[in-house]
Amino acid sequence: MSKNKYNFAYELLSSSRVTPEQKKRILALIAQERNEDIVLLENRIGNLEKKEEAAAVVEEVKVEEKEVEEVKDEGENIEVKNKSTEIYYKKIDVLPEFLKSLNTGTFTKYLTHKIDSDDFSILSEELKGEYIYEKHLEKIRENFSILTEKYNIDKQIYTKINTYINGGENGWSEDDIQMNWSHPELLKWVKAHPNTPPASDEDLEKESFTFKSRDEIISFSDLIIRFKNQIHIRRENPLKNIVRKANRNFKLNIEFDKIDDKINFYTDVEKLIQMFKICFSWIKESEEPEKNVIINLKLDDNYIYIYVHHLSSIFGQNKNTLRFGKSSINLMQKANGVCNISIITNFSENEYEELPIWQYGRKIEKNNNYDKVIDTNTNKEIIPANTLKNTGLLIKGQQVIYKFTISRGL
Repeated sequence: MSKNKYNFAYELLSSSRVTPEQKKRILALIAQERNEDIVLLENRIGNLEKKEEAAAVVEEVKVEEKEVEEVKDEGENIEVKNKSTEIYYKKIDVLPEFLKSLNTGTFTKYLTHKIDSDDFSILSEELKGEYIYEKHLEKIRENFSILTEKYNIDKQIYTKINTYINGGENGWSEDDIQMNWSHPELLKWVKAHPNTPPASDEDLEKESFTFKSRDEIISFSDLIIRFKNQIHIRRENPLKNIVRKANRNFKLNIEFDKIDDKINFYTDVEKLIQMFKICFSWIKESEEPEKNVIINLKLDDNYIYIYVHHLSSIFGQNKNTLRFGKSSINLMQKANGVCNISIITNFSENEYEELPIWQYGRKIEKNNNYDKVIDTNTNKEIIPANTLKNTGLLIKGQQVIYKFTISRGL
């Protein structure tokens, strides 16, 4: 169908013939194409019977540039088919700014902090004179909603935090943690312990909530630190520990003595570990018998640069055969909204050059048979060899360097 997708989606969403369930399916397709989470749109579905709301939603998701491949309308049965999915580059400064705001907000900061006596007094005042957990939770939900309207974050980190706050069918994080701020067991405990936060600091001298998980008794205070460790790298959760976790199964010889434990930044820690694992798997699969790695950091006012040096190594492709394979595209998807990534090595003779893997101005076009990396300015497939650039680095010896550029969000 050749109709402009904006007009077409508008007509579908405002049609009285389309049921709420069918509207939900249409929104799911739009969300997929925009690489957004359908959860972000579900809150609006109840209002879609109003034509004005339908127009507002379609305007917000901005689907004008893509077209639906085929739509079949048979009475109440509407089937929407999509031929391809596009994943657009997300700016890397948005996520740390969002996480910092979440970590420092008047109400949301306690998603990652215990409540001491000073905090309790401030919260009681903010909650009109008395600390009531249910009111605190409602304020957290309201502020989380405001932040997610302001910041366009990745659907996976949204789902994790949303589940941590509101619960859901599945747990949050890779560990599928079931306990959350809205868990029935916690809400039952709160009713039996009025005016008591579930994660009290010692000086508050109030009982804290504990629960059983996999035959282990865990405090709610431990749970919030566990969540904090998934969004905030700092002295208590240093980058060295993140590298150790990523290297657990690869057992590479990694030297990271030069990494400062005081380095402090917000990011999706699970995604960062996954990206390290992809790079470590490339190192593990290389032909060199010794897998020696050095990790260095550089900082400026805006960015943190992580350099993973694979020593005495030759890159598996030369300048003329460079291409983005499945593992490279997998790395791009995990990096999206978290960091920029590039590879530095001597692709030709002794000249070291930098190959951008994921950066501003790119998108991934996922098709059934072949995934492509597209330059959004020209809308043409990127030829990696044509994007090589000088590094400006003094590099000694033969090595391959994986470079992560992370916004400090300051």
